[in-house]
Amino acid sequence: MADLADLERRIRVLEEECRKVRDIEEIKQLKHRYWRSIREKQWNETADCFTEDALLEVPGQELHHGKDSIFRVYRFMARYFSIVAPQGHNSEIEITSETTARGTWFNDNVMVEAETGVAGRAGVLYKDEYAKEKGEWKMKSCRATFFFKQSVNMDEVTGA
Repeated sequence: MADLADLERRIRVLEEECRKVRDIEEIKQLKHRYWRSIREKQWNETADCFTEDALLEVPGQELHHGKDSIFRVYRFMARYFSIVAPQGHNSEIEITSETTARGTWFNDNVMVEAETGVAGRAGVLYKDEYAKEKGEWKMKSCRATFFFKQSVNMDEVTGA
């Protein structure tokens, strides 16, 4: 009987570990979908990566609260930049409950300003909180911190 109880306990532990690994992978897919949708200027899809009451904090901007406000941030960005190519990696994700998690990401982002053609590159550290709603992970808060910014006048580089 003790062997059966031990086996049942081990199965519960394995199921819990499997759920955590699956949740971590789903959160990675969420963040990659977020960056892909920005690159492809799919702003509805970008906004859908957030909860309705999400927070977005970007240095030099006011705190954006709610999915609608976040959507407007990205729509504005579409007019300002002709190219945005974020690449995120080095994730550290911690599952804090069955419906909450937090993560840290490094992002290397290349942007080209639409009017000036000036190219920029930024190193960004993201600290996110996630919530699982209706079985799907979403970003509850997204806080970005720049740790470097670089600008290049493309006319000087290309000799135009």
